[in-house]
Amino acid sequence: MKTDAQLQKDVMDELKWEPLLSASEVGVSVKNGIVTLSGMVDTYSKKLAAEKAVKRVQGVKAVAEDIQVGVSTGFRKSDAEIAEACLSALKWHTAVQEEKIKLKVEKGGYTAPVNDAIYSECYSLSLRIDRLQFDVAPSIP
Repeated sequence: MKTDAQLQKDVMDELKWEPLLSASEVGVSVKNGIVTLSGMVDTYSKKLAAEKAVKRVQGVKAVAEDIQVGVSTGFRKSDAEIAEACLSALKWHTAVQEEKIKLKVEKGGYTAPVNDAIYSECYSLSLRIDRLQFDVAPSIP
């Protein structure tokens, strides 16, 4: 049976092999074979990857997963930056008339008039923006 210290080392080694994660994102503590993961990651897939990696380690009895998903303050974009990115993406959409674009960005989220092409583009834009690590979600006014 592994000691808690050896189990912690094994878990940390396993996490190093996970290409989505960096060592600074996830903390590992072990007590009585129960592994607790902590820290903050910027995507849900990283959170799942950490959990799956721990489950691959022999000797882990249970996983207490306390990883938060969010954008760290260093990567958080201002409302002005979000508005600029949204407008830029909408201008490239051929079905959207530039003069009809009316966006409101507030507290990291945006609203757009419910118009078939604009709302559709805003929704797909929110998915692309998430990948760019913006914390943005469309809402219907």
